[in-house]
Amino acid sequence: MGTKQKLLIFTLVIVWLSVVAAMTGTSLLIEYQIDGQQQERLTNALASIQRQIADDGAVLDDLAENFMSSAETQALRDFDAEARVTYDDLVGLLQYYPEVREYLLDLGGLPDVTNFAVYLPAPPAPGDAAAGASLYLQYLAAQNGLVVGGDSLIGWSPRNYFKRSRIPRQAEFPPRLSAVPEARFEHFSGGPGVTKGYALENGGYLVLQRRWDFILAVEEKDLGTRIGIFGRDGHLIDGLFPVRDLSNRLAQPAGKPFALRDDAGEEYRALVAPVSVGGGVAGYVAVSLSRAGAQRNIGEMIRLAAGIGIAIMAVAVVFALLFVRSFTQPIFQLVRDCRIIAGGNLDHAIDTSRSDEFGVLARDFANMQHAVKDQLAIIGQKNEELEDHGRHLQELVDRLQETESRLSSAFESFSDGFALFDAGDRFVVANEAYLRAHEAAREIFVSGTPFAEIVHRLAAIGFYGNEPEAAANAVAIRLAHHRSGRPFEYRAGDGHWFEVNEYVTKGNSLALVRTDITRRKQAEEERVAALEAAEHASRAKSEFLATMSHELRTPLNAILGFSEILAKQYFGAIGNGRYREYADDIHSSASHLLDLVNDVLDVSAIEAGRLSLDRTVFPAGEIIDECAQTIGETLQSRGIGFSVEGLTGPMPLYADRRAVKQVLLNLLSNAAKHTPAGGHISVTARNARGRFVLEVADSGAGIAPHRLAKIMEPFTQTTGDPYRAEKGWGLGLAICKSLVDLHGGDILIDSELGRGTRVTVSLPNQTPLAARAGFARS
Repeated sequence: MGTKQKLLIFTLVIVWLSVVAAMTGTSLLIEYQIDGQQQERLTNALASIQRQIADDGAVLDDLAENFMSSAETQALRDFDAEARVTYDDLVGLLQYYPEVREYLLDLGGLPDVTNFAVYLPAPPAPGDAAAGASLYLQYLAAQNGLVVGGDSLIGWSPRNYFKRSRIPRQAEFPPRLSAVPEARFEHFSGGPGVTKGYALENGGYLVLQRRWDFILAVEEKDLGTRIGIFGRDGHLIDGLFPVRDLSNRLAQPAGKPFALRDDAGEEYRALVAPVSVGGGVAGYVAVSLSRAGAQRNIGEMIRLAAGIGIAIMAVAVVFALLFVRSFTQPIFQLVRDCRIIAGGNLDHAIDTSRSDEFGVLARDFANMQHAVKDQLAIIGQKNEELEDHGRHLQELVDRLQETESRLSSAFESFSDGFALFDAGDRFVVANEAYLRAHEAAREIFVSGTPFAEIVHRLAAIGFYGNEPEAAANAVAIRLAHHRSGRPFEYRAGDGHWFEVNEYVTKGNSLALVRTDITRRKQAEEERVAALEAAEHASRAKSEFLATMSHELRTPLNAILGFSEILAKQYFGAIGNGRYREYADDIHSSASHLLDLVNDVLDVSAIEAGRLSLDRTVFPAGEIIDECAQTIGETLQSRGIGFSVEGLTGPMPLYADRRAVKQVLLNLLSNAAKHTPAGGHISVTARNARGRFVLEVADSGAGIAPHRLAKIMEPFTQTTGDPYRAEKGWGLGLAICKSLVDLHGGDILIDSELGRGTRVTVSLPNQTPLAARAGFARS
């Protein structure tokens, strides 16, 4: 079987399968869509009807509210059961109160109202439990007038004359009501509608009726459905619905279609939905579509599709014959042309005269033929250029080898050890200095060896020491520092110290530089030893001072005691008065010497770190008062004024009481020593941002600016310094600063020559809650 025959058969099979698939798919699609279209039409029909009747309740409620508030209906709403309203009473009301009559006629003439009725209260009939209400007024749209007493139609002339005529009952209003009638569907003349009742103030009722303003037959024609209006009991009120009773379908979920059959057995699909009026269900609306009609439409469409498919098959056969001939002939010709060109005849001419797609294909083949010839010429040119590039490349290789030789020389001349690892941490190359440093393990450094393996093998041969634990620790530290950017120091087994620095290149390779730092390490060890020696000497000095001070205090206490006995003549009078004077001098000198010893003890205890603070909460005012009393006699004898400022209340302070008192006494003592007669000393206390601030200011000679820097150093005795102890060792301010520092506070000195000095002490005062509570209870 030739190619033409195969192509023809293949085309016919494809066309036949396409037609069969199209027909089958079309029938299935139509069957599938008919259900969706039926449900959509039912849903749209139901929504259209619901939209038209949805406002019935609201419209009637607005009309009833207007009736209840209108002045024209007040007379009707004032009647009570005892009035016993008669026919003549109502006729007189309508005749002599035209505004009432016109209001009622206008109400009946509204397009929203079909009929209405007014029930007035009436006494209970014999045997009735409730009074109820009787029908007195009604409006009938068919009669266009007011009906009085249930069957008397009253009409008025332009001159206000009225005419009475009797009519048969048409409104179907009940003659008597005992409760407000519930909203419901009803069938009026002309179509279905809604009835709603409202209670009047006097016990009567107002009943409004509204007929829907559309015709069911018209809606059924426009929507293509059958529509039924059902009461609350599920029985048909109006419409041409297939069944008259839907009571067994009222529980059907809203929006879900269901199947039903009419008396003739025809099947329908239907939807039912409740209609709410006045907050309650007044009835139901249902729509339906015939299933048989839809199936007949499907059958007609399938038959039409089958006829079209047969016609398409016939046309496809003819088309296939023509298509195969016109398709294969030019293709075979192009195949022959390609074989000739492939044989090497690049100048063979291809027929490009056709104007169809095959002509385009032939022209593309011809263009390809010319392009191949051009490419062959270009290839020849490129071969010549490649030869030139080869010669140039050889020159570059020669230059690269020369550069490599120079780099190798520089690499080997580097005094520190240098090694290079690739991005995978594998060894690449190292200079001779690096290899000499690892002479015992030179065979380890082979290209491609991982870095971690090199480190472990160096440790195995004792490069990081001969102790296994120390070597393992060194290996762990070395691997942790690897590629971290931090230098790594280690001590080799021969005692030398080395520092290793790593530098990561752009390609993530690693350059490692190993430097001998043995001399630097020796210098550091010597510096540490010297520092330890200095600290040892300082501790020895402090211990010596403490020991010396303790040794001095014992005889000083004896001297003080005996001199006091002599000075105060405890055992009788002394013969010569000079003995008493000498005893006073001995006591004064011994007291001064004891103060010096106590200062030395305080300094040595602070420097030795043996002084600890006992923080408690205490009134700062008490400390200031105690210090003022202690130094008050001295200030008074020298004619120096004294004042305390800013102290309001006890002012609680959380600190070491003894230390704070010692600081304040030292500051006041120094101020008193350097303030001349007639001067003034002030103490200021305040709390500021969680800190206790204490200031001692004097009007003494002041301190020179260049001496302030060292004024609080121990043993400072600069001549002319107003804070220098008159007979002491210059430890007062040093002790103050140490005690303030132990509290975590600050001490500042502000002084000006000739104007005085101000010392400010700032202590943290974050009192613990428990301590603050204890202070409050005390």
